[in-house]
Amino acid sequence: MGLDRPRITASVQDFAIAARNVKLYSEQEKSQEVTDAVYIMKPKVSREDLGGLHDVKNKILNHVALAFNPSMAELGQQSNPRFFLMGPPGTGKTLLAMVAAAENNVGFIKVRGGELMSGANYMGDPEKRVKDLFGLVRQKSPCILLLDEADAIFWGGDPSSNKILAQVKAELSELRPEDRVVVIATSNKEQLIDQATRDRFEPNIYYVHPPLNDAEWNEVVAIHLRRLQQYLHPEIDAAKVTKMFRRQRVLSPRGVSETVSEAHRLWASEIAAAKGVTEAGASELAIRNVTTRFEEDIERLDAALKVYQQEGTTLKRGEVNQDNYRIRLFHFEQAISSLESLEDKEHREIAEALILSQAIPGVTYGLYTSERGSGGILTIQCTLRPINPGERHVSVTGQASSMMMGQTSVPDDSVIQSAQNAVEAVRSWLWSKIRVNLAKYHVHFQIRSILEGAPGAGVSGPSAGYAMLNALISELSNTPITQSKVMTGSIGLKMDVGPVGGLGGRGREAGKLVGILKAEKVKITDLLVPESNHRSAPDEMKMVQDEGISVHPITNAQDGWPILFSMTSEELARKVRGALLDRESLVDIESTSSRVLGQG
Repeated sequence: MGLDRPRITASVQDFAIAARNVKLYSEQEKSQEVTDAVYIMKPKVSREDLGGLHDVKNKILNHVALAFNPSMAELGQQSNPRFFLMGPPGTGKTLLAMVAAAENNVGFIKVRGGELMSGANYMGDPEKRVKDLFGLVRQKSPCILLLDEADAIFWGGDPSSNKILAQVKAELSELRPEDRVVVIATSNKEQLIDQATRDRFEPNIYYVHPPLNDAEWNEVVAIHLRRLQQYLHPEIDAAKVTKMFRRQRVLSPRGVSETVSEAHRLWASEIAAAKGVTEAGASELAIRNVTTRFEEDIERLDAALKVYQQEGTTLKRGEVNQDNYRIRLFHFEQAISSLESLEDKEHREIAEALILSQAIPGVTYGLYTSERGSGGILTIQCTLRPINPGERHVSVTGQASSMMMGQTSVPDDSVIQSAQNAVEAVRSWLWSKIRVNLAKYHVHFQIRSILEGAPGAGVSGPSAGYAMLNALISELSNTPITQSKVMTGSIGLKMDVGPVGGLGGRGREAGKLVGILKAEKVKITDLLVPESNHRSAPDEMKMVQDEGISVHPITNAQDGWPILFSMTSEELARKVRGALLDRESLVDIESTSSRVLGQG
């Protein structure tokens, strides 16, 4: 007997279900490299977790919200779902993107450009990864895709990466509001991003800067202290910790977070060490093992207990616990010290070793900052001698001969130009004051630093110009400048002193000021800075003044001479004239030496 065959019918709904299953399977086949590079999460943060950024955070977050708002399409407005956040590392770019995802209750997908492109060596593999990434994002919509370190993807420096860039641009251009996908790209290397890529993000390109002033820094510090509130000593408040951070070099909100976490760890380690000593009991071997294991922690603990004793509270190791032993400013000081890199410490120590033991003519002290943001004191020496036939009038050693712009090394003659400007400004001033012509002299500057002598390396930038000018004046007048007086600023032909970096203000790093405050070999008494820097960085200038250092805003080089030489411009000119005569060198003063003596 035959069996009846079942009658099978397929509806449109069945095809829709099958299509979803096929799509799911195809998505599962995305390259393993893309899957490994992607982080998918549901952030639980809010605007209250963002300190500072008052000028941009609400604008960015509100614009992202509009991109997810369906009513915008009904109003005929299509928001660009692409955002580009640029700025230094650790300023809150990633946190902004996470807050945007949390506020809009959408998924958050993070991928680092370097990880996405890592190992993509085969032809077409990088482009496939980009395509797979955007396919995965569309499947997870509504969501925010954070392209962290986007310069690793966007930079089109070679033919291979140009293909990657073309694929990225194509994917970005195909995004539509109905996809309910927002792409937020971040980078701290904006010079690597070409204009065509930037155009995809217009007008949603924002600069995310560090806190602009002490008030914004206080907000950042308070946010990170909030989670430790139950462990903090009453002496701790955001303003005190901010002041400590600012004078010790914490350059970003991320740096604040790391330092607060380190202070917490040090405190917890001390309590663990105290508990270990108690548990060791009376056994000498056990006590020796514990004290060896927790040696540094016990040393810090004993130092802190002495502070408690000075305040009238007697606390023994065995009595220490989280209720009677709290996180204090002492722990933040230790945290800052422990997080400072050995390289930065060595740089500062070597730079200070180059400071002369006594003040001699022709030597001044400027300031420098490194690529990492640390700073220190820079020694500048100047010599003067008769020029040789065919010789240049000005020479410099210790300056950088090249610098990196993006991925390319380019020649750097910024220090030489500053030296030439300084010498020309002095020559013009001397001619106008005492009719002295320095054309028969050769001027040489040596900029002493840890990088001196390394191939292609050395000091770069115009900020040593003001110090070089004063070194020349000191050499000409045979008048030394004390080591406790430091200066920085670019120099113009009319002796105008221009602004430089490293002095803080409007979110910029203040590594030069930190270098002054950390100086150990010599106590700095006076700081001469460009007036424009002084005006734009009031919090930083107050920080220096609070440490007993006099800050002098300078507009023209001659403004600083009463401070440096204890002489006016006219008195200094006469001193130069007399010192040149004492050298018994060839001095061209309108062809007769009698003019130098005022007898003509």
